[in-house]
Amino acid sequence: MVNGEGRNAIYMAKQGCAVEAIDLSHKAIAKGKVKSEVQGVTVDFLCKNVFATELQSESYDIVYDSGLMHHLLPHRRFQYVDLIQRALKPKGYLGLICFASGFADVGGPMELSDYEVYRKRNIVGGMAYSEEKLRSILSDYFELIEIRYMKEQEQDSELFGQSLLWASLWRKK
Repeated sequence: MVNGEGRNAIYMAKQGCAVEAIDLSHKAIAKGKVKSEVQGVTVDFLCKNVFATELQSESYDIVYDSGLMHHLLPHRRFQYVDLIQRALKPKGYLGLICFASGFADVGGPMELSDYEVYRKRNIVGGMAYSEEKLRSILSDYFELIEIRYMKEQEQDSELFGQSLLWASLWRKK
């Protein structure tokens, strides 16, 4: 979800996909439900912790993460990667949007080592990742198809984009 509006889930539903959207926020889920009804599409919105959600093994063609992984502590991040690879069908796809490193000087998040995260006891609003760090986290389970900086979009655009984010696509090995 982007800004709690269900923008990505609704887009996928408009493309003919069966969509489940998961968020911890009751407010985000409520906004998404209203917006999907207004736009005439069906999305199964679930207000849950992704780790408490029972996802059937090999049942999803694509999992799209729009900003969850960069908010996970390192030990949860690895559990999350395992959860995704089990949920995806063979050769399924992971679409991943996360903070990119290198933007701390303009107010973006910093790339922290796992040690620094636990030493500071804080992920400071989210963790930034270098391409190399993403590869080291995901490459045991996924093949990188494409990674690029997201294109900046105007505030009032129907599209979302901030250049301090990675947009990447991975295929399950």
